[in-house]
Amino acid sequence: YMGPEQLRSFELGYKGIFSSNILIDLSGYYSIYEDFIGGEDYVLKDPTTHHGNTVPAGTIYSAYVNFPEEVTSLGVGLGITYNLPSNFSLNGTYSYATFDDNSEANSAFRAGFNTPENKFTVGIGNRKLTDNFGFNINFRWQDEFLWQSDFGDWNVPAFGVLDAQVSYKVPSIKTVLKLGGTNLAGKDYRTNLGGPFIGQQYYLSLTFDQFLN
Repeated sequence: YMGPEQLRSFELGYKGIFSSNILIDLSGYYSIYEDFIGGEDYVLKDPTTHHGNTVPAGTIYSAYVNFPEEVTSLGVGLGITYNLPSNFSLNGTYSYATFDDNSEANSAFRAGFNTPENKFTVGIGNRKLTDNFGFNINFRWQDEFLWQSDFGDWNVPAFGVLDAQVSYKVPSIKTVLKLGGTNLAGKDYRTNLGGPFIGQQYYLSLTFDQFLN
């Protein structure tokens, strides 16, 4: 029978402003799991019945089980925002996540961590390039990683995505016009096995704000 898993986690973080224009947000964690819940596949050795129906030998079952070994996870996150002259702003984030399930002790165990080890974003923007015009450009990237599920296992390829947006204020009607797109000039990508391909998205929005200056 499957029982509840137990978790001990240690977390540490710091957030501060330096030189009045640099914001740093740093955090980290270390987690230890006992009786970690994951999946294993079983092949029926002998035929049996289920609700009066015959289940032949060789049928594969995917069951949730408690892993007998200790499982650990370690992660670090860093975010930096740098305010430049003339209302420009640089920002970036980086995250590192790793997971050790001692798989060599039981190669049939499926942990399903499903998280890339490395991810980062970097961007530049200016909300007030002119009195009414602003923009933001952002690039995000993630590492290749192993995706595990009852459906199957797959190495999700690394990919990078470029997003951009421009905005224009129309004070006479107290409205902000935004035009943007995601995955500009990039290839379609998938984030999990069996999931849809993600392509490009373009949008146009009008936001009315009665307090717009």
